Amino acid sequence: MVRNATARRTRRRAFSLLELMLVVAIMGILMAVVGFNVLGSGERAKKRATEATLKNVQTALKAYHLEQSAFPPDLQLLITTKHLDNVKLADGWGTALIYNPTAASTAPDVDQPYQLGSAGADKNPGTADDISVWTINR
Repeated sequence: MVRNATARRTRRRAFSLLELMLVVAIMGILMAVVGFNVLGSGERAKKRATEATLKNVQTALKAYHLEQSAFPPDLQLLITTKHLDNVKLADGWGTALIYNPTAASTAPDVDQPYQLGSAGADKNPGTADDISVWTINR
């Protein structure tokens, strides 16, 4: 009799294989969700950093244009003329920014006097992930 009571108590304290498998499955799902969110946040941060850099460079280009009545031939001139301080002229992925002062928009309703952007995560210009200073807030 005492033996049966002890055996029942022991069985009640232990977990069944089904309960353990259920806990492992739930933990796996939670880890997948956390992993997905953490991995995606790095790319979003790089995109936001690129957008902020482009806006800073655009502001410096406007200031330069007000003083010189023309846009600089390259972005490095913004640093030497002190229009930009402590700004790395690269996007969040470490690629140099795309700047072309003569690539004005040909559309009559669009005021884009130059091309300024980033090649994006794939580092290839002309693809869908490119970031342009003219389309950041759209």
